[in-house]
Amino acid sequence: YPRVTLELDLTHRMVDLVEERVDVAIRLTKPVDSSLVARRLAPAPLTLVASPGYLDRAGRPTCPADLVSHDCVRDTNFRFDPSWPFRVDGRSVHIKVTGSVRANSPLMVRDLAMDGLGIALTPRIVAIAEVRAGRLEELLPGTVDAGWSVYAVTSQRRLLAGRTRAFIDHLSGCLGDPSGAQYS
Repeated sequence: YPRVTLELDLTHRMVDLVEERVDVAIRLTKPVDSSLVARRLAPAPLTLVASPGYLDRAGRPTCPADLVSHDCVRDTNFRFDPSWPFRVDGRSVHIKVTGSVRANSPLMVRDLAMDGLGIALTPRIVAIAEVRAGRLEELLPGTVDAGWSVYAVTSQRRLLAGRTRAFIDHLSGCLGDPSGAQYS
């Protein structure tokens, strides 16, 4: 589509699609606004990570409740902050965490964790390369209780332009989620 142009706004805040004339927003979350149409593109689970140096110094948590005695690097974009969601013994619990550093960027949260400032909760897609390289360790796998996905979000108040639909289809193909073809 050589005549289609993109303008990227890389903000982490929730934009008003209609008011700000945004065709599509990419969000990593569970959609909650019923006035929007969200197309699931791929899963985006959250994970706990910390640097090996931090864990050597502060100890490794063995359960979510241990996080209350750790420095946690918090992402202020999370609606649930400062209470992180976990599944323990089959039930959902929220652990209130503290720490001396908060940021509004998952990349910055990841980098601060790599620098040894604490344990971070971040989308796994943001941290996986650092985990594989050994710069971060994944903690308490399978305990975070936030069924997040990557969504392409559009407004119901505006007819979806062909170029926007093509862009969303392209993203769906790139991310490879076979269930991405459905709107919900």
